Amino acid sequence: MGVPLRVLLIEDCDDDALLLLRELRRGGYEPASHRVQNADDLKAALDRQEWDVIISDYAMPQFSGMAALEMVRKRTADLPFILVSGTIGEETAVTAMKAGANDYLMKAALARLAPAVQRELNEARGRHAAEARNAAILESALDCIITMDHEGRITQFNPAAERTFGYKRQDVIGRELAGLIIPPSLRDEHRRGLAHYTRTGESTVLNQRIEINAMRSDGSEFPVELAVTRINTAGPPTFTAYLRDITQRKQAAEDLRRVHAELEARVEQRTAELTRANQSLEVEIIERKRAEAEAEQAKDIAESANRAKSEFLANMSHEIRTPMAAILGFADRLLEPHQQPSDRLDCINTIRRNGEHLLHLINDILDLAKIEAGEMAVEKIRCSPAAIIADVASIMRVKAVEKRLTFEAKVAGAIPSEIEADPTRLKQILINLVGNAIKFTETGSVRIIAKLLDPPDSASPRLRFEVVDSGIGMSADQLGRLFRPFSQADTSTTRRFGGTGLGLSISRHFARMLGGDLTVGSFPGKGSQFFLTVPTGPLAGIGFTSRFTESLEQAPTKQGAARRLHGRILLADDGRENRDLLSYYLQQAGAQVTQAENGLVAVEKALAALAAGAPFDLIFMDMQMPELDGYAATAKLRSKGYSAPIVALTAHAMATDREKCLMSGCTDYLSKPARKPQLLEMAARYVTSTDAPPTLKSDVSDEAVMMFLDTFVAELPANVCRLNHLLDQGNLADLLEIAHRLKGSAGLYGFMSITQLAGSLEVGLKQQQALETTTKQVHELIELIRSVEGYSHIAESTSSLSTQS
Repeated sequence: MGVPLRVLLIEDCDDDALLLLRELRRGGYEPASHRVQNADDLKAALDRQEWDVIISDYAMPQFSGMAALEMVRKRTADLPFILVSGTIGEETAVTAMKAGANDYLMKAALARLAPAVQRELNEARGRHAAEARNAAILESALDCIITMDHEGRITQFNPAAERTFGYKRQDVIGRELAGLIIPPSLRDEHRRGLAHYTRTGESTVLNQRIEINAMRSDGSEFPVELAVTRINTAGPPTFTAYLRDITQRKQAAEDLRRVHAELEARVEQRTAELTRANQSLEVEIIERKRAEAEAEQAKDIAESANRAKSEFLANMSHEIRTPMAAILGFADRLLEPHQQPSDRLDCINTIRRNGEHLLHLINDILDLAKIEAGEMAVEKIRCSPAAIIADVASIMRVKAVEKRLTFEAKVAGAIPSEIEADPTRLKQILINLVGNAIKFTETGSVRIIAKLLDPPDSASPRLRFEVVDSGIGMSADQLGRLFRPFSQADTSTTRRFGGTGLGLSISRHFARMLGGDLTVGSFPGKGSQFFLTVPTGPLAGIGFTSRFTESLEQAPTKQGAARRLHGRILLADDGRENRDLLSYYLQQAGAQVTQAENGLVAVEKALAALAAGAPFDLIFMDMQMPELDGYAATAKLRSKGYSAPIVALTAHAMATDREKCLMSGCTDYLSKPARKPQLLEMAARYVTSTDAPPTLKSDVSDEAVMMFLDTFVAELPANVCRLNHLLDQGNLADLLEIAHRLKGSAGLYGFMSITQLAGSLEVGLKQQQALETTTKQVHELIELIRSVEGYSHIAESTSSLSTQS
């Protein structure tokens, strides 16, 4: 038989209520429960009987846990009140505790419920026992003890107070203290101080001994020593005042003061002038020195800030303007007439490469912002340090070879085959360190060395990665600035080698978030050594490897197989260029795409499609739009019963942004800029997709023909655009001409399947076949051409623009 427990549940979900009662029974209680869901039922339940504990859901449609807490605390400050929620955050929990909640629990951790109830019941019993002891103290105390509530009304008046002030306890309980024992001249000040404390929590009286005049029932005033304390921490404040009549003590002190005053007057008269002169001189000297020091300090700070600002702006201007100049310049070249397809492709690749450099710069700045805002998190999972080194080596070896540097990766001694760390962040740190080593080394070598610093059975074993180079090195002064954000060794280093100076600062932050550190040793002209130390986690049962070989290196990652999308997608984005580009990617993969320029239009189109019985299979929703933003648009669709997947598109990169999007009703989250692989992968999660046709390769063996194969493939996107354009215009005569030409040229270059399909189209056009058949054949021919190895969809986009113009 469990311990009887009177439980008042404030919960709107039957299942959750059953779970709470089950956890209480598991904890040894036999709950007698009653469940309410609104304020009226709660008031009735509190009036009907006494409860041992109240357990409340935090968020309900008709009522909130915080509103329930406020109602309960207005009636009683002592009844245990526990909040339960599925999503309560730390800031909300702190607010609830300040409002008077005794505890809060996550629904995912209800095993804590019974212990929490037991703890609160024990504390309540302790408070009741303390109250009994306090009552005994009040009765026997020699000093006056008076308590009052937050409105200044008397709630306790002990016998000593009755004797001192001449009132009976029953005559003063519930009356305002100011009107009874405080002299009229002090009452307004008392009331203002109480009101100020209630508003701000600030007081000049609490927890101090002060002397003040009090007033007896007959109106006579007398001096008292007063100490006031607050006796509760939750809910509206209540106070206890301890008073002692000090009339006799004041009289004795006054007599003694007069004697001392006569003696001191003689001394003061003789020393007053000298004291005033010395004080005036000392104050003048102190003020002068302080003013000089403050002026010097302000000057240093201003000069340092100006230098840092100028260096940072100059550096960032260079880092941003350099790739932007390339992007704009090659974009202009791309618009020039008579460009060859290969030239256009070179321009596009240059624009993309510089755009990726800008994105890397922005990511570094966002990483640092997230770290400083406390939004960055690392994970601890099992990973292979040898595989991470191999991956870093395979990525960075090419850059080292380009500079004719010796590159080496090895293990010193034996290292664990697995450690507990964040492999992504660990790899990011090592790539940054090795990249810097290669950048700042003109001749010589760069090495990665892994070493276990502690015995495997030690309490906290550590693994160290050393990145050693024979580069330019650094002085002690340069080392002192090395890990500051936006800082390199000095401005000459920035001008010579480029970079933002963010990488090492971010790397050290990541190292310390992993529980380790990043340090450096260096001498000018003798190279540098960076030491990345991380904890390995427990190594019991973990294997070890004593050497590092190239066989550990991972092969380059292969992109996932291309997929074809089959479904209707709504794309909402206020940026026309971004909307057109993402639509192109999705349509290219086979999806039917409808565009919306803001959240209001997106809601209208989505609801119209739903009403027509043909809802969109997926919505991509930009979260920052005019008229109606993505958050409000998503919430509105969900409120209308729209249940299809909605994926948030947002340039915001903080950890809380994903949670904010999901809380608004989004199904998933994709950060901007949305690259094609990530976009199509996300779309494939929610719409039907199939494997794309296999790549079509040429089987030509004639070397003379092979010399022109690339030119033929480069011209295919223009042919695809021409086929689409002629089909849209219904120009069957020109379709016949291009089908005939493709039939001959494709066979010459080893694409017999294109030749056969183009020949079938040619025959059908000559026989004046049905338009539906022609349309189907043209689309099949286009899909086959697009599967040719080396086919450029980017060139197709460029050709499409030329055709339309």
